[in-house]
Amino acid sequence: MEDYLTGLANRGGFVGRLQARVAALTRNEILAMAYLDLDGFKDINDTLGHGVGDELLCLMASRVRQTLGDRGLAARFGGDEFVLYLICAERAEVEPFLDTLLSVMQQPVRLEGHELQIGASIGVAFAPEHTDDPGELMRLADIALYRAKADGRGLVRFFAPELEQDIRNRRTVELELAEAIDHGQMALVFQPQVDVESERIVGFEALVRWDHPERGRLPPETFVPIAERSRLICRLDNWVMRRACELGRRLDDVTVSVNMSPISLRQPNIADLILESLAETGFEPSRLEIEITESAIIQADVEVNAALLRLRESGVRIALDDFGTGHASLVHIRRFPVTKIKIDRSFISNLGTERDAAAIVEYVVRLGRSLGIVLTAEGVETREQLRFLRAFGAQQAQGFLFSGPVSIDAAQAMLADQNAPGGRPRPPGMRRNVDA
Repeated sequence: MEDYLTGLANRGGFVGRLQARVAALTRNEILAMAYLDLDGFKDINDTLGHGVGDELLCLMASRVRQTLGDRGLAARFGGDEFVLYLICAERAEVEPFLDTLLSVMQQPVRLEGHELQIGASIGVAFAPEHTDDPGELMRLADIALYRAKADGRGLVRFFAPELEQDIRNRRTVELELAEAIDHGQMALVFQPQVDVESERIVGFEALVRWDHPERGRLPPETFVPIAERSRLICRLDNWVMRRACELGRRLDDVTVSVNMSPISLRQPNIADLILESLAETGFEPSRLEIEITESAIIQADVEVNAALLRLRESGVRIALDDFGTGHASLVHIRRFPVTKIKIDRSFISNLGTERDAAAIVEYVVRLGRSLGIVLTAEGVETREQLRFLRAFGAQQAQGFLFSGPVSIDAAQAMLADQNAPGGRPRPPGMRRNVDA
């Protein structure tokens, strides 16, 4: 029984053969059961169409078949979900095979004028080591795949008993997070951005936190990756956007920056959603700054570019976050309506200790100034780093030298102190007791 599209075995054919092969294993054989999921396939399918998606599936199926040869059987279960089993004498044979398979699947391909690069995440379980029940073996390989996708792209993960509890925990978090977004458990804190010369506050970055009823306040790294994998990220980002606009009205004419994930940017109506938040809250578009990552710029299609242009024409500012950690080039920056570049903290932390870091920061500052783009340095923690930034001509800075993230009330108080008659910016370090 074959899959109609790729010619690989289909689910029924694969399961029948797997059952027979597990039952026939000798003492000198092991069976590696692998689940494969194509990284980024949905984005390609959504943006370039099902025709290109189908061609890509056929090509990936061919690569799997050729790499596996006669050492096992491969199948497509549907969508971009592939499976295979491999017969070997010992476990040490499996990793070289999987390394080769990943390398082959990551090779670029050109389809209908588009050069595409796609890889795979792989989860593996072994018979008889983990189980000799074929159905259970498939379930354990699927659990390992879930872990591989959770850890990043292009990874292989082998089943281990502790992964089952990890999966249960993650699924619990997904359910709790969905409820938290709808029932007022999310909160925003605000980290000031200051003018490098005067050290006066010129803006705040809005950062999301989860006030969990049992575990207390949780930082974004504990739940944002889960939100991205479960597609809750769009609901979360939309909530953050609206709430930042509501609270931003209390922050006296400075800008408010909001992070937007690449997934949320690809919502078909993203520009409408943001403009509605502005209109319904009365927050001025010119005071809103949307922070997007280098990967979002690189992956952006025509629709995303059009949405960003529409927002920019409405007065909204666009910041390129964590610059230097990805592969965005000058071409990408010029193609999009970027008004600010935020230099990643990894470069700032090495100012004064590594010559290369100083050279990179100075180059980026000069690049930004030549393009009329504001430069903000992230992660500024020392006066020495600030002196370097002043010498290079960077306009803005953000970091614990000035303040960590604080509550909206504390942010208001900081502005009130600054704007009072004869008021001056708070001395650096006065806001290290943060509401993070």
